[in-house]
Formats: sequence, structure tokens, C-alpha cells
Amino acid sequence: MSDYGKAVEVALAAHEGQTDKIGVPYFHHVRAVSELVQKMPSYASFTDEDKLNSIIAGLLHDVVEDSDITIIDLENLGFNKQVVFAVKLLTFVERSDRIAYYEAIMSDPVARLVKTGDLAHNNLYSRRVGLPQEHQDRLAKKYEKAIEIIVLPEDYEVFVSVINKTD
Repeated sequence: MSDYGKAVEVALAAHEGQTDKIGVPYFHHVRAVSELVQKMPSYASFTDEDKLNSIIAGLLHDVVEDSDITIIDLENLGFNKQVVFAVKLLTFVERSDRIAYYEAIMSDPVARLVKTGDLAHNNLYSRRVGLPQEHQDRLAKKYEKAIEIIVLPEDYEVFVSVINKTD
């Protein structure tokens, strides 16, 4: 089985029964992130290996944070070091400093691109509009600094067009 197929299976199992804030099965989010990374202009400058690593890391980016799967489990499943490292950087630990978290992500191009896709999907108009206004405002404030730090200038225009798409 390919690493991509293995990542799909791991993500499906890890997020089984989970839903996002608007009630959509959580696997939809990680699949969307892995698709959104491919739309960012900076993706085009990646090697073929890093392109695949970013797609796989997009699928796996929340499995450690949101399930019983560990970084060691991902290593034991045979995912390559770059994918595992990116997932480790993307795993937010409660009570961590968010700015330090974002800066660590910036140290790795694959993790940065996956976080860009994650921020894009989390900020989609179609996902925001279904939330109460106070929840939308809280999330906008939460993501403002992340977007400022994570989204590269070359990706910003595409990022904004993706999140503001209304159809």
C-alpha cells in the first residue's frame, strides 16, 4: 500500500466518529487540507517528494492531537521522517505558547504549507457562516496572528480567494 493510502486509512480510523464545529465528519477537514496545500503557489516550488509529504502530512496533521495515535505510532507505521516531523510540529500542546508554535512550524516548509491549508479550511466562508457571530469573532481573533505568521506572501492572494469563496 502506498504511503498516501496508508495515511487515508490512519486518518479515517483516527477521526472515526468525530465531527467538526458545524457537524461535518472530521475526516472531511483533513482531506480538504491535503487538497488545499496543492492550490498554494508555494507548493509548485516543492520537490516531488515534498509535494507528496505535504499531502500525506495534511491527512495526518490532526491524528496525534485528536486521537490516541502517537508520533511513535506514525514512525512504526513506516511514515517517512519528514512527514512525522511535520506532524510533530503541527501538533499543538495545550498551554503552549501559540507564537512559539507558529514559529516552529515556519522552520519546516512542509509543516508551514500544511498549516496554511489548515488555516484556509478553518477560515472558509462556508464553514464560518454556520457559526454564531461570537464564535466567528473568537475564531477570527485566534487565527489572525497565525495567518500573519504562517501564510507566505506568495500564497496570500490564493489563501484569501479560497477562504472568501461563497459557492
